Amino acid sequence: MKMIYFDFFKVLSTPPYTPLVAKYIPPNEILEWKKKIDLVDMGELLEDDFISQLAKRGNIPETQIWEEIDVDVEINERLIQFIQTELKPDYKIGLLTNAARSLIERLFENRLELFDSVIISSDLGIIKPDPRIYEAAIKQAGFPAEEILFIDDNPENIEGALKSGMKGIVFTELGSLKSELKKYLS
Repeated sequence: MKMIYFDFFKVLSTPPYTPLVAKYIPPNEILEWKKKIDLVDMGELLEDDFISQLAKRGNIPETQIWEEIDVDVEINERLIQFIQTELKPDYKIGLLTNAARSLIERLFENRLELFDSVIISSDLGIIKPDPRIYEAAIKQAGFPAEEILFIDDNPENIEGALKSGMKGIVFTELGSLKSELKKYLS
């Protein structure tokens, strides 16, 4: 392996929007709102507009939604530390995520420098598991697909990576990730 891409939500961070939708939107509307999250991830709906719509539908102030995102989202510091100390010295590290760039830049601030390659779905207008996002990741990495490992919590996204020729690990938690990595990095 030469390159390891990580997904952001449910790997490097807890998700921001899904818990808010579950909290403020009636159950019969959740599927519709998950589609709106996909539109944000594709860059077709601005994050500000999504938050505004969510606040309006939930009958709460927009400022409350923004505050909850800032307070409730947790970065997986143990994984970040592992990447910095154990992986970054020997491998190129990438970010391959379905998200709005504004959200990633706000949540991850100056940590984007950890990544040698950053692929954010809203920049491309496509989301995983669309094959084109993996093609973009492979191209930006500059390595053959078989030299790239992708780590994501969603098996469907890993399947997309495998179809592109990349290797893949479904992330559940750091301990099992370390065990799985031994298969690919030894």
